[in-house]
Amino acid sequence: MKLSCVCFLLISFLSVTTYSQNKDVSNPARVSKKSLDTSKALQINYFNPRWNTNSTKIDLGMLILRDKNSGQIVRLELQENAPDSSMFEGVYVIKWANPEGLLPEVYSTQDLVAPKGQPLNIKTLIETKALQRKPYIVTKDDNNLPTISVFESRSDAEAALKKYNEQNIPDTKEQPVPTAAKSVLEAGKLANAVGEKRKLELDARKRETERQQIEAAEKEKAAQRLREQQVLSEEAKKKNKKDAQAFAEAAMDSYRVNQFKQAEEYFEKSVVLDPENKAYYYQYGVTLYRNEKYNQSLVYLKLADGKDFDVVERDFYLGLNHYKLKEYPRALAAFKKVEATKHDPLGPSASFYIGLVNFADLKYENAKEAFQRSLDTSNDPKLDERSEEYIEKIERLIYFEKNKAKKFIVGLSFGPQYDSNVLLVSEATSAAGAGASSEGSVRYNTGASLFYRPLYEKTYELGVKAKTDYVYTAETTLDDYDSWLTSATVPVVFKGVAFGKGLKAEFIPGVEKLYVGQDSGGAPNESLNSVAIDSLNTLVMSENWFTSVNLKYHDDTYTNAWGSNAKKWTFGLGNTFFLNKNKTQAGVFDLAYTTNPANADTSKYTKVDMSATYLTTWVWDLQVIAGLAVYTQSYALQTPTRDDTNITASVTLARPLNDWLKAMWNTAYISNTSTASSSTYKKYISGITLSGEYQF
Repeated sequence: MKLSCVCFLLISFLSVTTYSQNKDVSNPARVSKKSLDTSKALQINYFNPRWNTNSTKIDLGMLILRDKNSGQIVRLELQENAPDSSMFEGVYVIKWANPEGLLPEVYSTQDLVAPKGQPLNIKTLIETKALQRKPYIVTKDDNNLPTISVFESRSDAEAALKKYNEQNIPDTKEQPVPTAAKSVLEAGKLANAVGEKRKLELDARKRETERQQIEAAEKEKAAQRLREQQVLSEEAKKKNKKDAQAFAEAAMDSYRVNQFKQAEEYFEKSVVLDPENKAYYYQYGVTLYRNEKYNQSLVYLKLADGKDFDVVERDFYLGLNHYKLKEYPRALAAFKKVEATKHDPLGPSASFYIGLVNFADLKYENAKEAFQRSLDTSNDPKLDERSEEYIEKIERLIYFEKNKAKKFIVGLSFGPQYDSNVLLVSEATSAAGAGASSEGSVRYNTGASLFYRPLYEKTYELGVKAKTDYVYTAETTLDDYDSWLTSATVPVVFKGVAFGKGLKAEFIPGVEKLYVGQDSGGAPNESLNSVAIDSLNTLVMSENWFTSVNLKYHDDTYTNAWGSNAKKWTFGLGNTFFLNKNKTQAGVFDLAYTTNPANADTSKYTKVDMSATYLTTWVWDLQVIAGLAVYTQSYALQTPTRDDTNITASVTLARPLNDWLKAMWNTAYISNTSTASSSTYKKYISGITLSGEYQF
């Protein structure tokens, strides 16, 4: 579907803000003190449960990044990667003109509170060491993107660094693995996956037994508390209920400021003091969840009863607990129950977690459908962004896995079309009646291709492609204009990151041969031989904007027209803008410049192409493509000079018939106006095409 997106945030310089320090943090740990290249994107992640203030939505957090080399400071907004995950991350392009590079120092604004006295700014707090640095390590992800992982303590950072180094020990030498050994290794991986799943199932059963024991014990304690309450005086009962309410209010105050351990103690007192109020179980269960006591939380949430809490929210927390415990089948059941209620905002969040569960279980199609449901029903832009990221990731995984094992791609196409002006007869000639009766004809287009792809990896591809296209003209008086084009290319594709943006770079050398009409013996008449080298580069500028920069070189040699031989160059720019969040509508805008320095002055020309195309989906899975293209072609060295302006308006309807076959109807109107009257013409083309592509 779409290329991998690398999102970035515009970084604004940190304005003077007043804070004071209230917590000391240990000194930072780093992989090295080597400066980072500021011309590349930088990824930052930070696991911080204190920023996770709402379990049902995606939260935001703020870090301060200071460059030790230059002293420059920026404020970075990090976004939680899923509701209640507590993992905050972001990708940034920091455009600092610093030849020494970026030597990061990381600070968290959460360690600051507003001062009572004279205001202090961030720069002063850092310089006086009133604000302590956060520990971090610098690594690289699969796309070679520098990643700063921030931690709460030096020991956590050192442990993470040790684990990273252990997992990234390079091989001292390459050792080819025989095919049979590879099969054994793959079988071993599968066995490990099955074993891990089995272990999770056994652990889940063990925890379920523990929950049953905790629940039975709590029910017995609750019954005992009720019996003790019954012998109390009315005044004592009222006092206990009042005290329970007071503890619950104090617990909520603690909860709101993320003091979850204190909140847990207060809610536990409420449960003990007022055994009749089962709503306290809900609040107690949520607090246990925030304190990562997931198994206990499940018990008390299940025991919760009454009208003082949202049952859908309770079920959502049940799903979160099971998810944290990796009890995915139970989590899936709970989230599906919440999703069915269409609760806002818990329904879309539940759909998102259904996607996460299926994604963890490698059920990519189910995961994609769930993320799409979340995208369709959510009103939270941050959740929408995460859903889109997962949909794109899944589509890349599905596409990659589907195509990796398939080395051959065969393509076939066939279709009739009517061309109203095969010979490009000028209006003046047509008006005079010369050849007017034979201007138009039905033409049959036939195409075939074979693509062999020996290398297909996530970051590069290599293949060999042979292609042929033949146009047969039904009108016998026009069969001298039948055309046959053959080509052979060797496409090389690289996929990665450049300038902080997702990049797909294609280098396509090849040869072409064109035949037009037949010779005296009826054989195809060779007309043109070309050597071509195309460089096609697509950058993902943002989630909804792709841009392309293309350079094409053609060395054209004509069989019987030496003066037309030329080494032709074309430079092109293109932009694609997606117009809705589902990416089913798009606008495409292209601009290109061509110079054709032919041998003969009369054949030399320059050309400027411009086009705008709108794509959308319609009824019955129809894909609609409407376009307007304009080019101007100038023959400055002809006498007199010649300038052509060509306008083409086209509409295409396409519909997939199955996984490998597609039907298309296309119609186009073309008007060419030239300062040379013999080159001024109009025509229309309309036809249908069946095209198929089969991979094996």
